[in-house]
Amino acid sequence: MPLGANTSSVKRLLGLLAVLTALLLTVALSHAVGFTYASFNSGSGNRTNVVGNDSLGAPTLAVPTPSGAGATGTVDLSWTVPSGDPSNQSIVLRGASACPPGTFTTIATPSATSYTDTPGAAGVYCYEIEGKLGNWTSQPSNQQTMTVYELPVLIQSTSDSAASATSVSASFSSNPVAGHLLVAVLGARDDTVINAPSGWSTAINESGVPSQAIFYKIAAGSSDKSVTVTTSVATRLGLSVLEYSGITAASELDQTVSATGKGGTVTFGSVTTTQRVELLVAAATVDGNISTTGYSDSFTLEIDFQNKGQDKADFSAADRIVYTTGTYTTTTTTSGGSPGDWRGQIVAFKAGTN
Repeated sequence: MPLGANTSSVKRLLGLLAVLTALLLTVALSHAVGFTYASFNSGSGNRTNVVGNDSLGAPTLAVPTPSGAGATGTVDLSWTVPSGDPSNQSIVLRGASACPPGTFTTIATPSATSYTDTPGAAGVYCYEIEGKLGNWTSQPSNQQTMTVYELPVLIQSTSDSAASATSVSASFSSNPVAGHLLVAVLGARDDTVINAPSGWSTAINESGVPSQAIFYKIAAGSSDKSVTVTTSVATRLGLSVLEYSGITAASELDQTVSATGKGGTVTFGSVTTTQRVELLVAAATVDGNISTTGYSDSFTLEIDFQNKGQDKADFSAADRIVYTTGTYTTTTTTSGGSPGDWRGQIVAFKAGTN
């Protein structure tokens, strides 16, 4: 055999041995390190190129814990990684809808197994976690949907009264914003039927001594600047109207409760809310030349006035935002005169999601 041919065969053999050696080394390193290469896109949330494997396992995402509402609302996330997992970071992904979202966006890469997210706006979000080690990423965790509710805010309020009449009207100083919640409270010193204003829904309406009703609607805009409420009997009337942002425009009413009695302290009964963030509106009508000086249990007194004329009754309204489902109540404190019969009511409205 010519010498050149023999040399060529040796070179080919050596080349094959080099390729085989490199292949065996790659396999050995792969088993020693315990994971295979996976690409990682840290920007738009395009995860089509992410490839996980058994060695860098999927984290387990616990049910998130929300706090607050609106732009400052937070979501506390926590997760676990498989025992012995080599990842030294995690990728926190958020989608702007219920799970599964159309796309995810990477919002953080913490080295811990917890993270507090502030989405910056009310809405429904989906969360997912991945393990990370260098350029390698794990299989994705389970997904969890979480709602951040809007923060209800009192925009404006107004009130007016009548000495002895079957109707009373009140007008806002500015046109209400379409989509906002309007709440109208009519208190009447005597036993009378209270008629719901046209286009308004009834939350609670009770006749007796005194009578009181709470009505509500979602504002259409300038057409709702004024409201008139009528009764079947001429009596002392007080009308309070309040405008709130941040309330859902569908199935907004949650719970109602009422109580009656006599004396200087008004009680209201208790409402048990069914949604995490809700607006509670409490209102009271008290016979007597007195003033309401405050509401207990973190309710804010928004309106307090007496009717026009000589024979007085006191009308008040207060509100509170609650951030967890639970049972809530309040009482009032009064001053002056000799308070007589009273009626107190609480109505709970659900916050929106944007």
